Order: sequence, then structure tokens, then C-alpha cells
Amino acid sequence: MLQLDQISLHFGDRILFDDVSLNLSNKYRYIIVGANGSGKSSFLTLLAGERTPTLGEIQRPKSAIMGWMRQDHHKYDHLSLVEVVIKGREPLWEAMQAKKALLDSPEWGDAETMRLSKIEERIARLDGYRAEADAESLLIGLGIEVQKFKDPLKQLSGGWKMRVLLAQLLFTHPDILLLDEPTNYLDIKSIAWLESYLTQSFRGLLLVVSHDERFLQNVGTCVLDVDYGQIQNYPGTYKQFLQKKHEIAEQKAKEYAQVETKAKHIRRFIERFKNKPSKARQAMSREKMLEKMKWPELGRSSRKHPSFSFKSERPSGQIPLKATNLCKIYDPDILIGPLTLEVIRGDRIAFIGANGGGKTTLVHMLIQQLTPDDGTVKIGHNVKMAIFYQEHKHLFQQNETVLQWLEDQIPALAEEKRRQILGAMLFRPEDINKKITMLSGGEMARLLLAKIMLIKANVLVLDEPTNHLDIESKEALANSLRNFAGTILFVSHDRDFIDRVATRKISIHRDEITEI
Repeated sequence: MLQLDQISLHFGDRILFDDVSLNLSNKYRYIIVGANGSGKSSFLTLLAGERTPTLGEIQRPKSAIMGWMRQDHHKYDHLSLVEVVIKGREPLWEAMQAKKALLDSPEWGDAETMRLSKIEERIARLDGYRAEADAESLLIGLGIEVQKFKDPLKQLSGGWKMRVLLAQLLFTHPDILLLDEPTNYLDIKSIAWLESYLTQSFRGLLLVVSHDERFLQNVGTCVLDVDYGQIQNYPGTYKQFLQKKHEIAEQKAKEYAQVETKAKHIRRFIERFKNKPSKARQAMSREKMLEKMKWPELGRSSRKHPSFSFKSERPSGQIPLKATNLCKIYDPDILIGPLTLEVIRGDRIAFIGANGGGKTTLVHMLIQQLTPDDGTVKIGHNVKMAIFYQEHKHLFQQNETVLQWLEDQIPALAEEKRRQILGAMLFRPEDINKKITMLSGGEMARLLLAKIMLIKANVLVLDEPTNHLDIESKEALANSLRNFAGTILFVSHDRDFIDRVATRKISIHRDEITEI
């Protein structure tokens, strides 16, 4: 379906990957993994034809329909959600619009009747008479409420717009489907639906980039690993890939150690006998042997783990938070709560549920950043909070560098210590003078987590902390949070992260709140 012949992608002196040859078949569902900045998304843009490789060639079937989500939702703002989805099949949309214009025409005669008949035949051939039902089914699967189907797209927030564009993309029935982080704006229920759709309904060639390990495991049948300046194909599931890659790394390390041990023995022999006439010839022979030794190439992986460490200056009281009958009323039909909750020091509580169900609202009431319409919140003794906001771009000043921002946030901290903490967050020396506006989503998240580490709070409040983190960063964050002696309240849709971190789980959907 797609043939890659010795492709390379360079940005100036930087080589993302080199000499990649692959045959990608629609018999498989390919998941693309690698560290942030390794070239995963750039690889997708090459496959989509949005970018040209530095070297090599990509062969695509001429008749294949390519499904690739573009960030161009503004041109659909005036259309209803159902219309946006249907517009994904442009020939069908044009036929339906032609029919509408014809029916709205004030003049009608034999010519118009004949034309209408032809248009209806075309709509039928394009499966248009079930288009609205199919579009609505996709929107429902992606968690959009039925009463919003006729609303214009412009009324939705950015995350919900992305769901509609994903529905549009699936509606096109592409032969080749390219997805870049499709779960970022989805809740757990919608992610499960998408997994089911991709594995049971979609029949084309799928290539998907994601940092959601559960999603990768459930969807992929082949793994394309972007690392060491290459892209390697590993048939099998994501877990099988991890095992295989671990085995390969262990084998290379073992081979390297064996060669290193042998080299040490040879060097010892040379050092011991090079000045003895009776052994000098043997020593020279060993020197030549040492020069000709082949060392296994360990390579340099692009995967790196940040070093998170959350510590508190002093513990909180035994009950850091207590809520009684907490609720918020947005209109007569929307009630969030009531929530009664006693938080014990050391709890790690995950708030889970569908988007729009009230998770963030309840958390903001718990930390007294939103006034409830009823109920009370009591903050316990000696509580010091640190908060990770899901929408956090407003916290960064556009004219500041990374180092300046951290100085403004924690002015008492010595510059050497600031540089150390930024290094632990994978900011290279040249990165710390970058403007905040140049940071990626993952870099912004790591910078905010660096500040939270330095606050030394005993209650951490984290709203979707993993949204822009790569797999290595999520793993490091989960491990550090598990070792944190304080209390954690967090909102997440990442199932593996929730399972690793949470000691309690509370499901929230407006007035339906249960601890599970």
C-alpha cells in the first residue's frame, strides 16, 4: 500500500532518520513510537505528502484515499456538526448541496425534474441516504451529545472541535488513515470506542502516533520504532515490541561487555610485556589485534527519562481535605455533585469520567478556586498545595526565556540550582534560553512540573498532567508520584497512568458520583 525507498529526513545538520526502507501493508495496523522530537509526527507528514523527504522516495497508490487530519476547523465554523462530518466526503457533500439548491429554486420544470433525478442517483451511489445516520453514529461514539448535532461548529471549544474533525476523517472511509495523537482530546469511554472502531470496522492501512500505552497495546499489530536515527519495524503487539527491544538491548550490552573484557586482557598483556624483548613481538601482535577488534554499536537512543522528585517541606494534617455535599448548578438541567469526600493524608485520588462531566469543576471547588452553590470544603492543618492546570499557557509570559520564567516563579532559588532542575527536566543548556512561546506542549508540561517540584507542597493537584508527555516522561512521573509521601488529587484519561498512580478512583458524571 505504501512503499518507502531509502528515505531520509534532515533539518539542517540534524538527522531525524536516515536510509529508511519499508513496505507498509493494509494487513497490519502500525503504531509509531519514539521520544518527543524523534520525528514521529514528521514521518506522518511525509506519508501524507505534506512534506518531501530529504532523500529517497515514497510510492503511494494513485487511487488511494488518504485520511489525514488538518488543523483547519475554522473554515467549517458556520456548519452544523453533522454537516462538518458529511463534508468529509466532498463528492457526496457537493451532490447534497446541489440537491438543496435545486429544491430551493423558485422555478421548476421538466429540466429541473430530470436534473433532480440524476442528482438523487448520484447521492444513492455515494451511499448518501444513510450519511446523516452514519455521521451521527460517529459523533455519538466520540462522546458528543445528540442535542449538539445541529449546533454550528464554532460553538464548541478546541478539544471538542478536534473530535468532530476526527469523526469527519473516519467518515471519509480512507484507504490510508494517519492519526497523530488521536486520544489527546478523548475521555476513557471515547478512547475505548475508537479502539473498537479501528480494530473491528476500519479495513485500510492504519498508521497512528500515540503516547497512550493501553491504546497502543489494544490497536497495534506492528510497531514502527523511531530511534537511533532509524525506523525499525517490529511485528506484534506493543508489549511484544517492548520485550523484544529489551532483549536486543541486553544482548548488545552483553556483547559489548564481552569485547570490553577481552580488550582489557589484551591491554594488560601489552602493558606487561611490551618492554620485554622475549615478548615484544607478541605484544605488537596484540596491539594490531586490538586495533582490528570490532566493537558492537550500542548507538545513542533518543529516549530519555526526566528525573522527577516530589518532596514536601512538612507533612499535612491527617485529613488535608474534607468536602460535604459539594455541588455546582449551571442551569436547571446541569447539576454537578453533590460530593461528600474525606481525603486521608497519603491518598492518591483519580477523578475519572467523560469530558464535560464535571471533574475539573469539582476539583476546583475542592481546592477553593471555585465557589460551590451548596456544600462546604474544609482545608486541613498545615496544607500546602501545588497545582498543575490542564490549560496552563496563561501562566507563561511570551517575552520570557525558560530560565527567566523559573527565576520569576522561585526567586529565592540559586541560578545553579535552577539550571540543575531544568537539566533534570531534559532541557539542554541551549534550551534554557529559548523563549517560552517556542516550547512544545511536552516541554511546557515539564517546566510546570519543575516548578511544582520546587514548591515542596504536601498536596499535589494535577489536571491532565500527561496530555503532552511522551511515554518515558509519563513513566518517570508515575514512578515519582508513587513515591511521594503527600496527597495527590488528579484528573486523567490515561488508563495506564491511573492504574499506576491511584490508590482511590472516583467516577464523576454530573450528579452521578461513585467511588470505584
